[in-house]
Amino acid sequence: MESAAFWLLVLTLAWAPFPLGSNRPWSWSLLSLLVALSWCLWLLSDGVSRVSGQMIRRLALPILFTLAALAWGCLQMMPGLSSGATSFLWMQAGDALGRELSPALSLDPWRTGTEVMKLATYAMAAWLTLALCRHPQRAKRMLSLLITIGALYAVYALTLDVRGEVQFEFFYAGVPIGNEGAGPFVNRNSYATFAGLVLVCSIARLVDVASWSIVVSQGIRQFLLTLAQFFVGAGMGAVLTFFLALSTLIACGSRAGFVSAAVGLCFLFLFAAFIAAKRISLLQGAAALSVLLIAIFGVVLTSGDSLVAGLERLAETGGALELRGVLWDASARMIGDAPLTGFGLGSYEYVYPFYAQEHFRVTMDKAHNDYLELAAGIGLPAALLWWAAMAWAVGLCVQAVFVRRHDRVYPLIALGATALVGFHSIFDFSLQIPAIALMYAVILGLGVAQSFSSRAA
Repeated sequence: MESAAFWLLVLTLAWAPFPLGSNRPWSWSLLSLLVALSWCLWLLSDGVSRVSGQMIRRLALPILFTLAALAWGCLQMMPGLSSGATSFLWMQAGDALGRELSPALSLDPWRTGTEVMKLATYAMAAWLTLALCRHPQRAKRMLSLLITIGALYAVYALTLDVRGEVQFEFFYAGVPIGNEGAGPFVNRNSYATFAGLVLVCSIARLVDVASWSIVVSQGIRQFLLTLAQFFVGAGMGAVLTFFLALSTLIACGSRAGFVSAAVGLCFLFLFAAFIAAKRISLLQGAAALSVLLIAIFGVVLTSGDSLVAGLERLAETGGALELRGVLWDASARMIGDAPLTGFGLGSYEYVYPFYAQEHFRVTMDKAHNDYLELAAGIGLPAALLWWAAMAWAVGLCVQAVFVRRHDRVYPLIALGATALVGFHSIFDFSLQIPAIALMYAVILGLGVAQSFSSRAA
C-alpha cells in the first residue's frame, strides 16, 4: 500500500503539468482526487504508526497553523457571516439582481471552496512526501523521478516550440491562447518557474554527485578519466536535464522567471559553499565547478540561436511593471479595508473593480503578487499562519544544512526552490498554477523528510 501511494503520487506529478498545468476546473479537481487517493493508500498502509513521535512534536505547530488557515477559509464560505466591507458589496449585488442574498465573508463562496481544496491538496502532498521519503533510498528515487519528469517536459516544450504550436489548442477548440515556449502551460512565466525548479533539482544532483565521483588528487589523467566516466555514467541524467532546463528557461523569454531561477541558484550555491568548506577539498570543489561550466558551455554551443532569441525577449521592456503597480495598489487597499477577515480566497476578480484606479480591457483575476492576493483573500491573520507554517518547514531545512552530515542535498534543493518561488511570487502567480504548487510542495516535503536524522525518522 505504501509503495502504491508513492507511485500514485509520482504519476500525479508526471500528469499535472500536461493539462495546461492542471489550471482548469476539471484538471485541478482530478489532481485533488489523485492526491487524496494517494493519501488514502498511505493511511491504509498504516503509515501513521510509522511516523515517529519526535517528528510529530517538531511539526505540531506548522500542522496546527496549516489547519487553522484552512479552517478559516472554510468559514469564509459559510452563509450568514459577513464583515463591514463584504456586507456592503453583498448588498450592492442583491440590489443589482433584485433579490435578497445571504451574505458570507467571501464574495464568491464557490471559488473560495475551490481554493481551500487546492491548498489542502498541496499540504497533503507535502505531508505524503515527508512520510514516504524518510528513507534515503526512496528520497533519492523521488529526486531522480522529479528530474526525469522535468527532462521529459523540457523535450516536449522544445518540440512544441519547433513546431510552432501551443498546448491550449490540444485541449480546446477555437483561437488558441498561450505563449510560445510555454511548454504544457499557457503562460511562459509558469513554464519558467517549472523549468527553474527542475534546474535547481538537476544542478544540485549534478554538483553533489560530481564532488564524490570525480578524482582530482591523483593527477590530470585520472581526473579526465573520472570526468568522462561521470558524464556517461552517474551524472549523465542530471547533465542532460540541466542542459534541457536551462535551454528552455532562457528560450521561453520570461524575465521574472529567469531572474527568479538565478535567485534560487544563488541561494543554493550559498548554502552549498558552506557544506563544501567542511566536506570536500578545494580540488573537489573545483572539479564540481568545472562540470557545471562545461554543461553551461554545452548549452550555449548547441542552442545558440534559440538562446539569443530568448535573451532578446528577456531584455525587452514594456508596461508590465506599471500594470503590476496598479494591481498591487488595489490589493493593498483591499487589505486595508478587510485586514482580519479578507474578501474570500479566489474572489480577487470580483473585488478588484471596486478598488481599481485604472481599468483594462482584460479580466484581472490575479494580483500578480501571491502575498498580497493571499492576504486580501483570506485575511492577514490566516495568511500569516499559512506563511508561518511554510517558514517553519524551511527553517528545518536550514537547520539540516548546518547540522546533518549526510543527504543534505535534499534540504539544499528545498531552500533553492523556496528562494525561487518566493521571489517569483512577488511579480507573478506561478504558485497559483496547481502543477507548480504541487511540485514545490513535494520538493519542500522531500527537504523536510531528510532534515531529520535516521533515528528521528
